[in-house]
Amino acid sequence: MMITLLEFREQLKNFYAKFEVYITPLYKFLVSLTAFLLINQNMGYLRPLKNPAIAIILALLCSFLPMNFAVFFAGLLILGHAIGLSLEAGIVILCVELLILMLYLRLSPKSSFILLLTPIAFALKVPYVIPISVGLVSAPVAALPVGCGVAVYYMIDLLKTNASALSNSDAESMLTRISLLVNGIIDNKAMLLTIAAFTITIMVVYIIRRLSVDYAWGIA
Repeated sequence: MMITLLEFREQLKNFYAKFEVYITPLYKFLVSLTAFLLINQNMGYLRPLKNPAIAIILALLCSFLPMNFAVFFAGLLILGHAIGLSLEAGIVILCVELLILMLYLRLSPKSSFILLLTPIAFALKVPYVIPISVGLVSAPVAALPVGCGVAVYYMIDLLKTNASALSNSDAESMLTRISLLVNGIIDNKAMLLTIAAFTITIMVVYIIRRLSVDYAWGIA
């Protein structure tokens, strides 16, 4: 089984090297398009942004641009939908996105692909593929974009859960709605536990992969 996995990995590497010029734009387009469509599907508070043509155009642009642009466009879509829901949601989301951007650009600017794939995996109900895969192919610093991706998923889920309260401007004060979102992020034990579990998994898989033993990658 382990020999088969190693052989499959080598075949994938050879195939990618041979057709890289075609595969790279294609996977950029597919990942970007999936991310944009899922954002529109799970948020969709600003009606003009829900147009699939916008997602397709942005994904086509991303296929020829660095993956950082896909993260940037995804952030703009999330922010636009948040503002469409309420001004308070837009303010909180903007602050969170700026924090993620500062951490991401400073510590792991080349991991855009991982940051995008993490919330996509959650949406597709296969989140635990991410920490194992990242531990197998990347370094421990990749835990940062994974953690940011987890935060993005739970942030979108928080907006969905509280959409009715946030969109009703007469029900509560602006400060109360902001407090609802901030507390929902800070006190989200499920999010914090998931980030911790994913980080530990990445570290364990990475350490096993780096051991000087036969079939270390397969064991990991």
